[in-house]
Amino acid sequence: SKTDFFTQGESVLKCSAPFPGRDAFDAPQGDGYGFGKVETAVLATLPKHPAIVEVIAAFLESDRNESYLLLKDHGENAHEARKLGRLTPRECRAMARRILHALKHCHERNVIHRDIKSGNILIRGREGAEDFNRKATIIDFGVAHSQTACELYFSEIVPTTNEEEDGGSFQSGGKKNMVCSIEYDPSSGTPGYQAPEVLLGKYELPATSSEGERINDNDGEQVSMETYAKIDIFAFAIAMYFLCTGKEIFADSLDAGENMTTKSKQKAMAMSETELNRLNQTELELDAKILTQMLTYPDFRLAPSQEKNMRERYGDLVKNQNEIIQSTTLTEKIIEDLSGRQPVAFCKLIAKCLSVDPSKRPSAVEALAWENAFVGTDEDEDILAYEKASTPTMTR
Repeated sequence: SKTDFFTQGESVLKCSAPFPGRDAFDAPQGDGYGFGKVETAVLATLPKHPAIVEVIAAFLESDRNESYLLLKDHGENAHEARKLGRLTPRECRAMARRILHALKHCHERNVIHRDIKSGNILIRGREGAEDFNRKATIIDFGVAHSQTACELYFSEIVPTTNEEEDGGSFQSGGKKNMVCSIEYDPSSGTPGYQAPEVLLGKYELPATSSEGERINDNDGEQVSMETYAKIDIFAFAIAMYFLCTGKEIFADSLDAGENMTTKSKQKAMAMSETELNRLNQTELELDAKILTQMLTYPDFRLAPSQEKNMRERYGDLVKNQNEIIQSTTLTEKIIEDLSGRQPVAFCKLIAKCLSVDPSKRPSAVEALAWENAFVGTDEDEDILAYEKASTPTMTR
């Protein structure tokens, strides 16, 4: 008999209209329709998973620039729960394992969330409820990348020749569509949760000859899907650091996980070119502060191409690393901050996920297999049942 892992239960209506809709001259403003279409397309083509938000129905209206998504209610916001002191250390570890299962499910199917943060995690059950538990669910796929969704719902921008098959920017009329691109885009994601390569380009050490001379300095931004997925792993680690400590590791003064809007959505709400320019400058200055904070750690060394991009993009807004570097490494800080209430193995996993080089970060599969990281927690029954009944469909 077929096992039913999903029930309708209570639902919530996600409305992006007006966003802001239309201006006084009835011209479209923002992209309420666009973000709704992306989220609907991604969730409709991604096989259901117990730790991923379930879309029940969607209404998309391009003429009115509106979208309404009926989603299953998965409980309260994890960011808010942490601020109210409702999360125990064991619950945080169990939550981390469940989120990694969701990311594993996404990444195996070429879906990259691109906006993982504590505010995009819901935890089922509310304090005092009879069915109280802390099962986590990832929400908000409005800026996600999905190869399958691109091919089915954005076919007008998918190339028909082989020249871009290996993943790059899919183009339509010369305009890049970031929904289908696997290039790093600083506007995708939330300040304080973005990996350094998103802000500065691909982490790439130049090849050298046997004499030590540089023979290749390729600044191209096309990356493999495996590498691209590591931006979710970096953001996952930042989210878990907050849920364990109540502090944002690179942007503590921002309360980024809950109150900061995704960059692309923020820009979409600009009502004028002047406002858009202001938002771009604010974003630049904020990113520079976050990069400066990252660079205070001696083990957070950028690739040469990234250093070049940083100076070209941010100039003097980012301080010289030699002037701000401190003695404590990022790994040491994470272990020091978390080990009082978390196993050292879990602390080391979070630190590894924050490696500046994405190739050094574990995949979701590798993170789930990290020895002793999740001690004292049991696999959720719905995850075990789902994985027993499912065979992942790997695409390349």
